[in-house]
Amino acid sequence: MKFLNIIRTFILGLLLLTAAVTNAQQSKMESAFKFYEQNNLESAKADINAAISNPETAKDAQAWQIRGYIYKSIYKNEKSNKQSPARLEALKSIKKSEGFDTKKEYLQLNINAAQYLISTLSNDAVEFLDPVDYEKAIELEKKIIEYYPLMDSSITNQQKQEIAFDENLGTVYSSILDKSPENTKFVNLAKGIYERILTLDPDNITANLNMGLLYFNRGVNLIISSDMEMDITKLEPMQEKSVKLFKESLPFMERAYDINPNKIVVLQGLKGIFHALHDEEKFNFYQKKIEEINKQK
Repeated sequence: MKFLNIIRTFILGLLLLTAAVTNAQQSKMESAFKFYEQNNLESAKADINAAISNPETAKDAQAWQIRGYIYKSIYKNEKSNKQSPARLEALKSIKKSEGFDTKKEYLQLNINAAQYLISTLSNDAVEFLDPVDYEKAIELEKKIIEYYPLMDSSITNQQKQEIAFDENLGTVYSSILDKSPENTKFVNLAKGIYERILTLDPDNITANLNMGLLYFNRGVNLIISSDMEMDITKLEPMQEKSVKLFKESLPFMERAYDINPNKIVVLQGLKGIFHALHDEEKFNFYQKKIEEINKQK
């Protein structure tokens, strides 16, 4: 009998201890939120990290949502630092909260936080889109793609965002190629970007045009760099290569023309291609189109 009493006392003690631990972690969540409201972010961070480190609250959607908002506020205080780790910590927390929020109690709060954080990633990526910092922009875009579903579940909208970024990145690569036309690294990077866009959107006029220009400009540069007094054994391969590049440009330029038959840069590209290919009839056709459009201006 005495033994049973000891067991009962022991079990009761465990239950009380478990309740005390659970209450302590709930208290950490509450104090973290109060500190957050008071803008005491260091104390808020310490308490919320204690709460999510405990098995009792490690899968609590509200705890992770509070953590996301705390780190969002920390990031806002560090906003001038485009590499602030607080921004990604906030997004990771929102993602965790969404995963544990089976009843969707915190859905709108999580969407609101994600929208703000992703918009800052997008703005910073745009600032980095130049020939020096473009790789930083690419890293930020990877994060946007990873966390985009937190604010918008539409695959179509996410693809539009990716296409817009890739178009801008392609412009950066083109600016580099303007100064160094045969830079193999950036020729391949540009091709990869436009191919990716066209996989998502085959009728994208920007990607069709720029892919066409990529080949067309390289063909033109070959002709410009060739010396007509060059030994014929060297001249003929260069001319053959330029013709090959113009032919590779043609389907993209023609697709761009199908999408917008009045775009001057497309017409000029097609005129140049058929001039290089000695197709006088088509050269005259596109020349006439250009003249007609210019008369309407």
